[in-house]
Amino acid sequence: HFFAKPKKMSAVKVLSYVLARLSLVGTMVYFGLFLNFLLNDPFRLGLPTMDAAVALPSNRCTRFDVSSFVTNALAFLAVALQHSGMARPAVKAALGLKGHALDRPVYASISVVMFTGLLWLWRPISDCSRWEVLHTDPVVAALCAAVSVATLTTILVFFYLLPDHIFGTSKHRLAGGGPAPRPRVIYRWPYSMVRHPTTACFLYFFWMGIPSYTANHLAFNVIITAYILVATDWEEADLHKEFGPEYKSYSEQVGKFFPHPRWFLGHRASPPKPTPAK
Repeated sequence: HFFAKPKKMSAVKVLSYVLARLSLVGTMVYFGLFLNFLLNDPFRLGLPTMDAAVALPSNRCTRFDVSSFVTNALAFLAVALQHSGMARPAVKAALGLKGHALDRPVYASISVVMFTGLLWLWRPISDCSRWEVLHTDPVVAALCAAVSVATLTTILVFFYLLPDHIFGTSKHRLAGGGPAPRPRVIYRWPYSMVRHPTTACFLYFFWMGIPSYTANHLAFNVIITAYILVATDWEEADLHKEFGPEYKSYSEQVGKFFPHPRWFLGHRASPPKPTPAK
């Protein structure tokens, strides 16, 4: 259903339709670039890498380049301001995008550009070591590969199940003057397992999916994890304001990044029961 053409082709509708699908395709391309980045360009394509192109001897290498770390932190900050800032209702309202057909498509397409640019702005903070896929212990590599496949497959399935939620693939319909769908708390999988499934999968992938803990990998993980924790708190504050007691009940039943112990016993979150009228 992603590429079904809209029936009435107004300019806003076409732009919303095109941007949503470009952002979806762009995200798939970004995934490939990002994996190549983490794996240090194993096929030598000349693309950005997490570690330095060549590891220098210990008596000549730089163990921690402060200027590179600051550059990376500032690049992440720029991405964070866009990615988290444009998701805030107040910012959407100020930009005239709240409830608009272009809301999610514009946000998703700009996010793809920003995250892709981050790969080219990255500067290794150390050139003392470089991780090579072929030099990894086979058992460790197999375990990490299992985590990577599980998390990335979950993310891709999630994109397929809820493309409108992520990319706004149906937002072009709002350009026809129809009412915007009422926001709601989602209780089905994967939201029945954790409140932030995509973010959780990325965290698992960053920390357990790549068997490399060079200084560059640790710096990348620390910076992006710090952003994720702060941005998630901002998002949750907005969700509590928007959905009130229902989201409070949902958050008490479902873990943020890790499943609630009751989930393993078969418990699934459900909407709070309406209070009977007196």
